[in-house]
Amino acid sequence: MNKKLKILTFLMLGFLLVSSIGLVTADTGDDDHDDDNDEVDDEFEHEEERQIEIEVESNQVEITSKSKNKDVENKFEIDVELSDYVEVKVGFSEEIEYYENGTEFEQETEYEFSVKFKEIIEFIDLNNNSIFDTGDDEVQVYDFDSFKPIEYSTEMLPSNNTLHKLLISTTDDVFKVHLFIVEEFEIVNGSLVTPMEAKIDLEFTNFNYMEAESQLALYVKLESEFEYSYEEETHNEKEGWSEDHEDGYSTHLAGETGFFTWDDFAMVDDVETPVEFTPISDDDDDPEEDKIYFNYARGNHIYHDPKIGFAVITAASPTNWLTIGLIGGGAVVAVATVALIVVGARKRR
Repeated sequence: MNKKLKILTFLMLGFLLVSSIGLVTADTGDDDHDDDNDEVDDEFEHEEERQIEIEVESNQVEITSKSKNKDVENKFEIDVELSDYVEVKVGFSEEIEYYENGTEFEQETEYEFSVKFKEIIEFIDLNNNSIFDTGDDEVQVYDFDSFKPIEYSTEMLPSNNTLHKLLISTTDDVFKVHLFIVEEFEIVNGSLVTPMEAKIDLEFTNFNYMEAESQLALYVKLESEFEYSYEEETHNEKEGWSEDHEDGYSTHLAGETGFFTWDDFAMVDDVETPVEFTPISDDDDDPEEDKIYFNYARGNHIYHDPKIGFAVITAASPTNWLTIGLIGGGAVVAVATVALIVVGARKRR
């Protein structure tokens, strides 16, 4: 009888544990739907969908992206300005109303930072480290001093959402910046773009090289009220929204994370080629700003894919975690009950 009781007890314990694990798994993952095959849950996409408004001038664009389906309203803003550089400034603002001891309070968060594409440098890499730095031979500097009017267009995507596109080009078409802004998670040119970021494709075409053994560096300035930190694993990599070949810097305020990231590879004359970058450092002209250099292999056509924006956090809702807790707690209680029955049975014997 004792042997049979032990076997029955182990069977019941095993059944309860397997059942509880299955229920928890089902609650956390099995209900996900991804009809558009972008590896993002459709319900989460709907929650993060945004409404976009754009004002376009010849040398300036203002983009406002507002939350569409959330109880708490927030704004994601993108300002593009042409001067002797191309500046892309992003901002996030949110107002939260709450009550404490019968009194209404408002909490407001505002946060912005920017990236400026300043100039192209042709250089000879004398120390063979693949980056433009001290000791290299600077051949020429290509200044961004003349631009065509900014072009704005839209494209209807298979998801029935609108893709907003900006084209910025120097007068001679040597350097172009393609900006893509989406209303919800979308695949754009093979890359997943979130509704809280702008995809910035950099294009170099028929640069007039002066030396046969030279290559190009793009001088990039970063500006923020807060320090930038290097991310070995970017936010989108952590979420599984990009391949594991991104680099970038992030800046933080009040729980929000802003980032400027880029693909580790560029297409150079239709060949995937590594992009080297210099570590961030103080800018020579303005100590309040930072600088990095993107370094590209020599080619007639170079295409590279950075992004700028704010982190979109995916986390289980309080309801989901409560459900998981109840299921797990129920399983523990059930197991404990079986254990007490066994002990009681032994005592009676």
